[in-house]
Amino acid sequence: DEYEIITENQAKNSLEKTINNIFWLYKQFFSINKFDTILASFFPILIALFPIASSFIWAKLIDQLVKLTQLNINSFEDLVQKSDLIWYLVASMAISLSSGLFYKLNSLTYRRFYDIHLDVFRMNLVYKISTLDVASVEDEKIFKLLIKGRDNLYKITTFINGFSSLFINIIQLTANSIIIFSFSP
Repeated sequence: DEYEIITENQAKNSLEKTINNIFWLYKQFFSINKFDTILASFFPILIALFPIASSFIWAKLIDQLVKLTQLNINSFEDLVQKSDLIWYLVASMAISLSSGLFYKLNSLTYRRFYDIHLDVFRMNLVYKISTLDVASVEDEKIFKLLIKGRDNLYKITTFINGFSSLFINIIQLTANSIIIFSFSP
């Protein structure tokens, strides 16, 4: 009896509620700071593509190494003319450097995003409290709601990080599935 069995309708309502909350939250984020909200949403998408690009480049590097065993290479000039190995090595380094740079930019953007939005949500809560009369603030139900609101401020702003991680996983799963199914349906 510890676990409640939910019906299909309850699950559907819960999903709809979650989606509505996501849209409401993004609307709030966007109204506070458009630029950081866009960056905080864009960087995870970009970061999700780096492992896929890196895997592709590594596959091409292995292909080039196999190709080198079949070629008669006597000099660096022969290597450059007969193989794309150098270009794939440069691409691999560029992806590694870009990946590190974008991870750092994402971290800085998220920190800034978190700080700005947490401050705005905190100020909104303080403003709401300041509009209440003393009798309302001392009412036990309202006081518990105020505490709950204060304690959940962090959950609102950390939501974007969890949602971004979920979005990254969905992108990577989709891209990897497409790649795998293109080789062997």
